[in-house]
Amino acid sequence: MVKICSLKELEKKHIEMIKAAGNASFVDEAAELLIVPGGIAVKPGKTVKWIHALSAGVDALLTEDIIKSDIIVTNSRGVHPIPIAEHVLGMMLAFERGFMQAFQDQLARRWSQPAVSELHGKTALVVGVGEIGKKIAELCRAFSMRVLGIKRSACSMPCVDEMHGLEDIDRLLPLADYVIIALPLTKETYHLFGRAQFKEMKKSACIINIGRGSIIDEPELIDALRSRRIAGAGLDVFEREPLPESSPLYEMGNVMITSHYSGLTPRYMDRAIDIFCKNLAAYTEGRAMPTLVDKKRGY
Repeated sequence: MVKICSLKELEKKHIEMIKAAGNASFVDEAAELLIVPGGIAVKPGKTVKWIHALSAGVDALLTEDIIKSDIIVTNSRGVHPIPIAEHVLGMMLAFERGFMQAFQDQLARRWSQPAVSELHGKTALVVGVGEIGKKIAELCRAFSMRVLGIKRSACSMPCVDEMHGLEDIDRLLPLADYVIIALPLTKETYHLFGRAQFKEMKKSACIINIGRGSIIDEPELIDALRSRRIAGAGLDVFEREPLPESSPLYEMGNVMITSHYSGLTPRYMDRAIDIFCKNLAAYTEGRAMPTLVDKKRGY
């Protein structure tokens, strides 16, 4: 029997799902398995063999001690694609149809018509075509956009017109009307976007980040937005969270800010627990776990 300790309070239906997936019991100490919320670091007890994160991102969880240990880490990748992809499309449509200006006009009781355009025929560059990136690509294609994709190991995908490796990013940036970051935060992706990348982008292009804030060098982004080297930014994640009140980003008319909630949905825990149950069944049966994390790579 697998002894489980959950650091997040679970609903009765979720506990029943877990018990049905494997021979498991819930305990307060001497647990073999820890279930943890996203975005936290933990110090597991000596009995812990496996940690499951109820999030896709595990950068906070992967401390040096855990990386060096024999502890298995799994995540909930696959829980976010639908809400995050819809969030990204919402931001893109808001830029194209002038919704930010329309909301300001409404509050000011002002009648005006902002400059507008359409997504049809434009190019989206999805940087990080994992589960989330694939869903973003699918929705972009539904709007008749051309989709370019970047992944560590480039491979063809039906929803992407062209797939490339990360080494091609600077060559692809000038082609994109929207650059969408859907990457995890690793040593390789930290400050992947800085002054050089913003210079490569079209002046009419917008960048959208739903990955991690530190993938973008924030001061360089602010400079690029102020100087109009790029047209706009849709940001759900930031280098410091909550975003400090002193941040210039709040005052910029070409910036759309959401407070790291693109992945939220009333269906979140149902999906996360379903993913966990698939891992639990594999664990108890000695099969490969579907969302096993490569601790060295960070995802």
